[in-house]
Amino acid sequence: ECDDGGLVNDDACSSLCKEQRVLELTVDMGHSCARLSHGAVKCWGLGSSGALGLGDIQTRGDQPNEMGDSLPVVDLGFGQSAIAIAAGTSHSLALRADGTIVGWGNNASRQLEFPPDLTNAIAIATGRNHGVALRRDRTVISWGSNSSGQTNVPPGLTNVVVIAAGLDHTLALQGTGK
Repeated sequence: ECDDGGLVNDDACSSLCKEQRVLELTVDMGHSCARLSHGAVKCWGLGSSGALGLGDIQTRGDQPNEMGDSLPVVDLGFGQSAIAIAAGTSHSLALRADGTIVGWGNNASRQLEFPPDLTNAIAIATGRNHGVALRRDRTVISWGSNSSGQTNVPPGLTNVVVIAAGLDHTLALQGTGK
């Protein structure tokens, strides 16, 4: 996975090197996160409300030597890795390989309180204060603030292939193109 110049694949590339390849980025108003190879997540920017997932409210990435290897990895749980990430205004979500979701940051609108029946997720999105997940059975589940109806999933919505969330709205595209 690393172009280390060695003659044998993986002979001179440390595991840290492999973890540094960025596979996905997500951004919002004050912070950004990257999903790295092997499922690690790193976040930087405004740390208010714990949005960086590091257990504090420190801002990171605005001073020399705070990025790259110096930027701590978000704890996703023992043995867990991320397959997708999403950033809200002052919170973030990670979809773990086992189909569960973990979140960190502001929870004022219950955007980090996941419904008990949220299992088998295959995609996630988040708006300002709400989250949405696409499940393996192609149904959608949403939680958090419903100030504009953004968590109201229409009855009978099935065969969903793509989800997205904006500030105070949620979108779902069905396999039929509707």
